[in-house]
Amino acid sequence: MKLMRFGLKGQEKPGVIIDGKTYDCSLLVDDWDGDTLSSIDKADILQQATSGKLVQIGDTVRRGPCIARPPKLIGVGLNYLDHAQELSLTPPDEPLIFLKANNITAGAFDDLYLPPHAKQVDWEVELGIVIGQDAFNLDNLVAAQEAILGYTIVNDITDRHWQFDRQGQWTKGKSYPGFCTVGPWMSFKEDIQVDNLGLSLAVNNQPKQNSNTKQLIFTPVQLVHYISQYMALEPGDLICTGTPGGIGYSSTPQQFLHAGDIIIASIEQLGQQEQRCYS
Repeated sequence: MKLMRFGLKGQEKPGVIIDGKTYDCSLLVDDWDGDTLSSIDKADILQQATSGKLVQIGDTVRRGPCIARPPKLIGVGLNYLDHAQELSLTPPDEPLIFLKANNITAGAFDDLYLPPHAKQVDWEVELGIVIGQDAFNLDNLVAAQEAILGYTIVNDITDRHWQFDRQGQWTKGKSYPGFCTVGPWMSFKEDIQVDNLGLSLAVNNQPKQNSNTKQLIFTPVQLVHYISQYMALEPGDLICTGTPGGIGYSSTPQQFLHAGDIIIASIEQLGQQEQRCYS
């Protein structure tokens, strides 16, 4: 079972994917938000779907972000060995954490708007962690694992000009509307092997990023435990775990996104995103 949301932007309904079929869950819950994510009854949803009580929906409807607006949208910087190497930087001794605005999530297939003052827009395919329960000052990694509900694909889109040239404020370069594509679905943690997932991203069919979660410096469980030491995590929080090597900023010459470009981002077992850029 996978969680997804569908419908017009701002009017999304909760759904699930079971054995390749998609079902409307709006009779059971209002949305996949903090309240419902903390109390999902997978067995009941499965029974409702297989007994015909949930309406099946088609493939043509828009897929929105697979979870509702997260209470917090947390980013992790420099968390892949190959990314540190391409930047000629020493891997950090502890995670580098920043925040993105939490009202910027977009669907996996939504067009990406490039504002006229966005000068150096870059791509970052990432594994996203969805938190499923309150977590603060966790004692150990076992407790951190319990706090994780599932995983999804995130494209942590970034304007390098605002990130690096405007007093080094990462949040400024990462908070334009639409600069965090999420989905197309969330897989529950027990359904995937998160420590060995291939990640890839291409722009206009040209491969840019190709790595594996084996390259992570800090694992998802380690990140959740670490962040909980100074920040109270809540159900529905989304943690972007960092991007591997192959960003446009590190290319020679540097490469950035322009109107008409098409981005395809994939993670094994978590599906694929596709965005067309426009201005």
